[in-house]
Amino acid sequence: MRSRGETEMRRANSFGESSPISHPERRYAWGMMKRTSVTCGVAMLSLFHAACLAQPVKLPAFPGASGPGMYATGGRGGEVYHVTTTDDGDRPGTLRFGLKNVPPQGRTIVFDVAGVIRLQPPGRQGWLGSDQSNLTIAGQTAPWPGITIIGQTTKLTGSNVILRHLKFRPGLDQKLPKQATNDGLTIYLKNSIVDHVSATWADDEAISVTDDAKEVTVQYSIMAEGLNYKGHSYGCLISSDHDDAQVSYHHNLFAHNKSRLPRLGSEKGTGVILNFSNNVIYDWQGKAGYSANDMNSRKPLPNRTNFIGNYYVYGPSNKPGDAAFDGANAETVIYQRGNLLDTNRNRKFDGNDVGWRLFEGTISKAEAPFDVPAGQVEPAGDALARVLERSGAFWWQRDAIDERIVEQVRSQTGRMIADLEEVGGFPSIEPITRPADFDTDQDGMADEWERARGLNVGTADHNGDDDGDGYTNLEEYLSELARDETP
Repeated sequence: MRSRGETEMRRANSFGESSPISHPERRYAWGMMKRTSVTCGVAMLSLFHAACLAQPVKLPAFPGASGPGMYATGGRGGEVYHVTTTDDGDRPGTLRFGLKNVPPQGRTIVFDVAGVIRLQPPGRQGWLGSDQSNLTIAGQTAPWPGITIIGQTTKLTGSNVILRHLKFRPGLDQKLPKQATNDGLTIYLKNSIVDHVSATWADDEAISVTDDAKEVTVQYSIMAEGLNYKGHSYGCLISSDHDDAQVSYHHNLFAHNKSRLPRLGSEKGTGVILNFSNNVIYDWQGKAGYSANDMNSRKPLPNRTNFIGNYYVYGPSNKPGDAAFDGANAETVIYQRGNLLDTNRNRKFDGNDVGWRLFEGTISKAEAPFDVPAGQVEPAGDALARVLERSGAFWWQRDAIDERIVEQVRSQTGRMIADLEEVGGFPSIEPITRPADFDTDQDGMADEWERARGLNVGTADHNGDDDGDGYTNLEEYLSELARDETP
């Protein structure tokens, strides 16, 4: 997808991809060629080429990052903070303490433990929150089966945050069960990316991007089994208080949620420009996604969305005629192509592209896609296979919860739930702690990994760049743990 003002002239970046050269650069280059002789022109173009190469290349947050938040740097170049306990509380070693006071140069949070963090105290005061910027939260560093956050919601504000490989499974509110409701993860971030997160058992939305959010990506995550005891089994709200805020949800799995897959419409300004592509939406009721009017004034809430290459699959909770999307107003402006709908529940994936029949109610049709980074966009069938293989935290060795949900999608079984007891209750997860000699210099990288690469296990060299590719040594380690695909 070509952005506004992008020209035909493009230059290669470090991954062999291409990036736009701006109009001023283009005019300068052609002006030099016109005003000089062939010899001088060649010399000037060589200088110009050298100058281009000298410019710092923008690196994705990690290999495979894409969408509006793909260039977040998080804690790159900053300090390392170790989570050493699964207890909650405002003291050194806890996740909560690590999220609260990030130094200006940034912080990468790594985990020396695995297990369950039950948020305390019960109720809203115990929500896990951070308003800090320049932060990487590297859930992939925990021993298997990783970190699971339960009991209440997690809410992140700030900017330049990279969040990966955590599990948010709040369950019922600890203070007011079945009265107060919790999201799995609420995002008010800017210039940030959420990747390979698992969010289940919320009784409101699983992962929402709203309010102060802009330039955010949510990718390769599982949002499933919202607790539907009061009809709040929802996927995501997507909106912003910023005009033309860009958001991308791609390659995510939504399963066994009643609705809001997604819910669109911003209460302020011109609304979000959303890329919603290559997601798998399975087993809902009524309307999977929809847009809305203001609850009080009934004023239309604006939104502009690309729906591209998504796969909608009926499950046991669906009834004949359930809609994939229902529009509330003409300010719901949609571009769509390549979406598939599978309603026959024959335990095969044989959906059809029904075109605009996927969208009911009142909408406006866009003839061209909106200008928002989409990343890799592939046919819906290919995306289905990729999402089922690679979505969620620790996708290479899923826990029993994620494994069950993915297999239910594959077999077109399972159903929406109102209570955890319907799926066996919350599993018992014993805490695990790394041995003391796992990371001698406390730079976030395992001694064994450092030795294999000729690094010094007695010197904190996490901010070095041993191979000169722009990623720090610590980022290389995090990427290997996450099984990142190299573009």
